[in-house]
Amino acid sequence: MTNMTTTHGSVPAAPTGETNATATAAGTVARPAAAPTAAALTAASAASGSATRTAGAVPSGMIAVWLHVAPEREEEFNAWYEREHIPQIVDLDGFVSGTRYFSDEAFPKFLALYETVDESVEASPGFQHVTTHPSPWSGRIWSFFGKDRIRLNLRQLALAPAGTRHADPAHHTGSSVVVRHTRRPLGLTLDQAQQEATATREMTGCRRYRIYQETHDEARYVEILEFTSATPSNEDALAEWLSRPERQTLDAQVQDVQQNVYHAIGTPYVRTDR
Repeated sequence: MTNMTTTHGSVPAAPTGETNATATAAGTVARPAAAPTAAALTAASAASGSATRTAGAVPSGMIAVWLHVAPEREEEFNAWYEREHIPQIVDLDGFVSGTRYFSDEAFPKFLALYETVDESVEASPGFQHVTTHPSPWSGRIWSFFGKDRIRLNLRQLALAPAGTRHADPAHHTGSSVVVRHTRRPLGLTLDQAQQEATATREMTGCRRYRIYQETHDEARYVEILEFTSATPSNEDALAEWLSRPERQTLDAQVQDVQQNVYHAIGTPYVRTDR
């Protein structure tokens, strides 16, 4: 793989003589041996080094994907993501990074965040080809989650701290993200979005805040708050931020609020040519 720097820690390689998309005579895909568990992938994330980054524009788009598979399928699902899917997606034109998270309390359980140069990347030929021409291994994994999948294409409205490029694998270990979905029929102005971003600068434990608007449903907004860890003090800081008078006014007509905490899993992938 070119244009990307990553380390895999203790995640096992595919067995000798077997690729990630090995087809059997019957046309099915052989399951990789010793596929890592969620715990193993979390440990691999802890063992991974930081990825090299180059100067470039702050990415202004994101594709967020939520997936859920049965517990007995999680080992192969995580192996597929780590060994094939994240590298395949992030190496496409327009993608900047890919990071993964999980939550034992949320449904769907798994979350992947792909930073893109802008919101037009979703419609690009490269991404559309991957989504319509799955590899043999991808085709097998897709049968595991079926309809338990959500994909949102997002445009960034504001972020803090200003100038943050993308996910830094050096700080991915043990990190958590709070993902907050809201429906705002009256919309948000860019000034209002930046006001919320600026207000997170003093929030305990918060490394980065981003707010996005969904491109296919512009009344839908997604806020992502990245924390160094999931602790009660961070929860208190988040509650205080949400209770500010300015925020209360902003949320007066908000609908369909959903908020979940996800924890880092696996090895982040970051393009080094963006």
